[in-house]
Amino acid sequence: MEQATTTSLYQRLQMEQAITTSLYQRLQMEQATTTLLYQRLQMEQVITISWCHRLQIQQATTTSLYQRLQMEQATTNSLYQRLQMEQATTTSLYQNLQMEQAIATSLYHKLHRSIREGKNGEHY
Repeated sequence: MEQATTTSLYQRLQMEQAITTSLYQRLQMEQATTTLLYQRLQMEQVITISWCHRLQIQQATTTSLYQRLQMEQATTNSLYQRLQMEQATTTSLYQNLQMEQAIATSLYHKLHRSIREGKNGEHY
């Protein structure tokens, strides 16, 4: 009877050892899976940091281009104001030229009439 009990206990021990071995192997697989997931997480973290740096560079580039655009817009506004001033000056000079041309035409007609009439008022 003791031998039967011992045999039964030995068989039970073997079953528990098999279960323990199976659980240990399952634990090793889960540990390997966890290690792979951790490595994947680290890679994704590196990729995320890389994208953040790329985004920062693009943001700096965009800010620089926007500032350049603002400077060019200010330059364009300044040139446009200068053009308006030069256009006003040109208009004024053109009006002065027209007045001088009218005066010259008037003087020419007076001179021509004076030559025709002569000093004594005689007509030729």
